[in-house]
Amino acid sequence: MSDQRTHTPPPSAPRPGKFLVFNETDGILVHTGPITRSSAERLIRQFRARFRGQGFYLTARRERINPEEVQLSVVPANGEHVGELESNEREESRKRCLIG
Repeated sequence: MSDQRTHTPPPSAPRPGKFLVFNETDGILVHTGPITRSSAERLIRQFRARFRGQGFYLTARRERINPEEVQLSVVPANGEHVGELESNEREESRKRCLIG
């Protein structure tokens, strides 16, 4: 018998390779849980298409903007809430992951 134990994260803990889609325009998450990178990119395309049909996206500040102008970022689901990231770290993540 070995005394070595392996640590298994609880099922609710985000796994490596999982991402969140963050709406930078309104400061909110676009969905409720971690997804794969390809699913996140598909979600962004679907998000824009949904609002393209009505011709505008209504922001939290009640401004009508072109759906293409909504800033959506794919960010790592590393257990930190997006709003708690350091501002420079968040900006770097946005630059790397911004899908347009």
